[in-house]
Amino acid sequence: FGFVAKRSYGDFGVFLLWNAKKEPFYTMLSPMLSQIGEKFHVFSFWDKKYLGVRTANSLLDLSFETGGVYRYTPVSTSKKPLLIASCLHLSMGANEIKEMIDNGSNVVISFCDDGAQDGELFFYSESKILAVDCVNCEATLNFNGDNVYEIKIKNRQKESEICVKYCIS
Repeated sequence: FGFVAKRSYGDFGVFLLWNAKKEPFYTMLSPMLSQIGEKFHVFSFWDKKYLGVRTANSLLDLSFETGGVYRYTPVSTSKKPLLIASCLHLSMGANEIKEMIDNGSNVVISFCDDGAQDGELFFYSESKILAVDCVNCEATLNFNGDNVYEIKIKNRQKESEICVKYCIS
């Protein structure tokens, strides 16, 4: 099961993958993902783990009779921070994010009411993300290594304007 989402803030695919064989699991997602890219940042929803850059048909380390939900975000040539996952909703960014506005030195993220009140956003950025500020929720910033930044969101208020803003160097 899976889908490709095309959003103003970037295209991506989200897939539920299951390994029913007693051998290595190779994804065969090229038919769906070829419309949005060739190489992808891969993120595991349940593990909240960045798996690096992969192709649509690469090996995923899935043991026999295990699975997961994965987001595939096309690698960008831009040096701007790239949203590679949201753990506020199983859609990993397709339903809970209303828009992202980037004005060069900072980015403002607006949310819909869909999704959890608490969760994380993950960004890949070769530029340093310096700070985070928010309205109608709490947010903290962590650097997870491998150019991945995590914004933890807590107490997101439904039916109110919710924005998380961060600045980059």
